[in-house]
Formats: sequence, C-alpha cells, structure tokens
Amino acid sequence: MRVAYMVNTPDVDPRGVLGMTGDVAENLGLLADLGFGAVELQVRDPSGIDRPAIERALDAVGLAVCCVCTGEVLPQDGLSLTDPNPVVRDLALARLRDMIDLASTWGCCVNIGRLRGQYVAGVPERETRTWGLEAFTRAADYAEPRGVTLVLEPIAPPFCNWINTTHEGISMYLKVARASLRLMLDTAHLEAVGEEPGHAVETAAHRLAHVHIAGRDRQAPDADSPSLRSLVSATRAIGYTGALSAELRAQDHREAARRTMEALLPLLS
Repeated sequence: MRVAYMVNTPDVDPRGVLGMTGDVAENLGLLADLGFGAVELQVRDPSGIDRPAIERALDAVGLAVCCVCTGEVLPQDGLSLTDPNPVVRDLALARLRDMIDLASTWGCCVNIGRLRGQYVAGVPERETRTWGLEAFTRAADYAEPRGVTLVLEPIAPPFCNWINTTHEGISMYLKVARASLRLMLDTAHLEAVGEEPGHAVETAAHRLAHVHIAGRDRQAPDADSPSLRSLVSATRAIGYTGALSAELRAQDHREAARRTMEALLPLLS
C-alpha cells in the first residue's frame, strides 16, 4: 500500500478546501521528502491546468498520482450528475469524462463523491437515483477502454443525502455492474454514519479501490487510534493494494503530512 496526500491543482479555488493548496511543485517536493509514495490531485476543471508542468513536477520527485478527486466540481461550478436540469447533468457528465481522460494519462482512478448531486425538493428520489445510475453507467463505459477505474464514495450527511453508507455504495455498485466502477471509503464519513472503518473495509472487500483517511475533525490521523489500526489491519486482510490517501483540513499541511506519515509508517512496516 502507498500513502498519499491530497493536493489541489491551481484551477481549484483554495478557500475552504481540504488538502494542500498553493504551488503544486513545491507541495509535491514536500510530500516526496516526507516519504509519501503518491499524491491525490483534486481538480476542478482539467482544461484549466497545465498538465505538462504537473507531469514535470511529478517526474522530478518520483511521485505517482493515485486518484483524481472531483470533490469541488459541485460546490465551485454547480455541476452534478443528478441536477434536475438536463443541461447541467450533461455538463457534469462531460466534466467527468474530462477527468477520466486526465486520469488515463496517469493510470489512476477518479472519484465520484459530491459530483453525484443530492436529492432535492420537488424531484422524486427514485428519479434522482435513475439519473445517477444512468450517469454512473455511461461514465464507467467511457472509463473502461481508457484503463480508468471510477470509485464511488459513500458520503455522510449533510455533505450528501444519498449513498451514505458502505452497503448503499455496494447496492449501487451492483446495479451499475461494470468492472470499471468500484468503491472508495473515507474514514471521516464512515465514522459520521456510525460505521467502524475496519468493518467497512471488510464489507467492501474486493470492491474497494481507494481509501481516504483522516483523524478527528479532519485533522492528521493518530497512530494510537483504534479505528486507524483496525483500518490498516482490514486492508491487509482483504489484500488491498491501493492507496491510503490523507484528505485533511489543516492550518499547516507540512506538519499534518509529517504527522500522517508518523502515524502510518509503524502500522505499514
């Protein structure tokens, strides 16, 4: 397993976001110096980033990209796969395809979290689920020949009001029934809905392709945390080979990244 940390690309408005912001090359260098093996890039719009510059920065420090995160597309651009307006749904799917094309250059996954949208007043929940299933299926069919895996993320309320639990994620995974769509889990969201992370990993089992880790209140994880120990033990038990990617809120991401490695290295050695 590789340990990764989230870094925002320059197209993302840095106000209030999780993960590192600022100069991408500088952030990648810091992570490499601390011993991270990969980076998760949070991207708002692939057309707004300098891909060659990012690739040069990755090559310079030897980091791989483990995931392209789409978490700020909805809050910053108002696009979701289940918006009541079909024009917005089409734009959201087009943006997801752009993310897939970007990820194909790095051989990494793309997450579907808040991008899926919400249940909204006046729209039957069944209709929202139908729109979601259609979008997930179309995106998975686009991703498969490009060698990209989509990872569907259960998210706790109030950040999302459907597909909140591991079992709900599995239910949608089974409906889509495409090898190019799997699941990801986030320890903060798991604990917010009362799921023990290690048990959730065991439940997801072979369907699991990406993991977000965080400590209390999205701070750096604590090596003494029973839930972190349970999570790492469970990932080993199921033969998980993906990344453990820190998605944190921090005043000082350098210190948060250092503490993340300090917490995980003894558990992974």
